[in-house]
Amino acid sequence: MYKNSMLAERDRGPNIMIVDDNNQIIGSKPIGIAHRQGLYHRCVWIYVVNSKQESLLVRRSSSVNICSGKWFFPGSHLIYVETYQEAARRTGLEELSIDFTLENWQHLNGPVLITKNYTIEQTE
Repeated sequence: MYKNSMLAERDRGPNIMIVDDNNQIIGSKPIGIAHRQGLYHRCVWIYVVNSKQESLLVRRSSSVNICSGKWFFPGSHLIYVETYQEAARRTGLEELSIDFTLENWQHLNGPVLITKNYTIEQTE
């Protein structure tokens, strides 16, 4: 029951960016609808690495529908018209209570498109 009520809540917003297979914005939809329809959308993940080269992972809640209970890097969807940098900073605040200064972060890779079944397609 909890997951169904959570789905309904995610259908009401916030809107996230929907992109085509070239990562060009083509619209926006609530996150739940974007997931159910298998639409490409933008996300960020934060890789926090300490001086021992250890990475920080967070465990996803058992109440979420996608990859519940799995270990991941902290991440978030980009809210419509948010930049990757703004989303990364927001994710740090929301997920880790850390206010990253964007001067000391490093962009590691270009866009990666992940389809609904979570296969990965590297884009140029």
